[in-house]
Parts: sequence; structure tokens; C-alpha cells
Amino acid sequence: MSSITISINGRPFTIACEAGQEQRVADLGAYIDKRVQDIARAGAASNESQLMVLTSLVLADEVFEIQDQLNRTQSKECVNPQELEALRTRQMEREATIAYSIAELAEDIEGLAKRLQGV
Repeated sequence: MSSITISINGRPFTIACEAGQEQRVADLGAYIDKRVQDIARAGAASNESQLMVLTSLVLADEVFEIQDQLNRTQSKECVNPQELEALRTRQMEREATIAYSIAELAEDIEGLAKRLQGV
């Protein structure tokens, strides 16, 4: 077990961590401190407790947003490739049917126009 001291809002905190994880904890501490400073500069908190709560909410919001993006990505990737190919084939068949129907309608309209001109 190891430990590292990080600084959040000018206050030192000694954090215990697994050996070899010191840099990761230092990076996380620096990220949190930056977010605290951003919120403090914005004047969004009236005291340190409120500043820490607001920062926690901002960080939690970031985590939730990332989780939502991951869930949406995984949902898209869960489509079976064979099902996707079958959907594409059906779509192409529908488009071909629509194109054929349009061509038939065009012929009918041309025939009708010729008959009307002959009248």
C-alpha cells in the first residue's frame, strides 16, 4: 500500500492507494482541483461545502453522460449483422417496388395524355 498527497482547493489530502497507482491518483486529484477552481471562479458557490457539493454534482453529471453515451453505443452495436443485412435487403426490395410502380404510373399518365390530345 502506498499514499500520495493531493491538493484540492488549496488543501492537502493524503490518499492511500495501491502501489503504482500514485500517478493516477495525482492525475485524478488535479482534474478534481481544476473543476473546483472552475466552479469557484464562476462564483456558483457561497462557501467551501457548497463548492464541493457543486463540483461533485458536475463530476457525477459527466459520469452519467459518459454512461449514457456508452449505453447508446452498445445498443447500436447489439444489432445482429444478419438482421441488419436482412433489413437492408428488404429496404432495397421496397425501393425497387416503388421505382417499378412509379414507372408504371408514368406510362399510364403518358397514355392518358395521348388519349386526351387525340380527343
